[in-house]
Amino acid sequence: MAKCKCSEEVRELRKQQLYDLAEFENYKKRQAGRVMEAFQEGKGNVIVGLLPIIEAFNRAASTIKDEGMTMLKNNLDEIFKNAGLEEIDANPGNPFNPEIHNAAMMEVVDGKPDGIILEEWQKGYKLDGKIIKYATVKVSGK
Repeated sequence: MAKCKCSEEVRELRKQQLYDLAEFENYKKRQAGRVMEAFQEGKGNVIVGLLPIIEAFNRAASTIKDEGMTMLKNNLDEIFKNAGLEEIDANPGNPFNPEIHNAAMMEVVDGKPDGIILEEWQKGYKLDGKIIKYATVKVSGK
């Protein structure tokens, strides 16, 4: 009778051990996800904080036609692209999309259908596919 009780206790302990191991693996996965979320949030905060500087630099680079400035701009663009930052397409002539564009003004223009971007006033950006700043545009329409 003692032998049966021992093997039953061993089975219960083994069962508890397997449960604890599975729970620990799940804990590690949850923690890894939380660390990644915190990293992404931190990256996003830094890039959002840098957007005014990026935009000012891009304006300066477009007015100063210098090989060094162009090279620096290209390097910075590549760094931000690799970090997951991309500009939202808001070129004049493209259709207005309220999911990625902010219409600051509408103007009736002969020969243009409603809902066409006339001007891009401020660049918009996505970070890892998520919108962090809408593109501000002028749109044709009433």
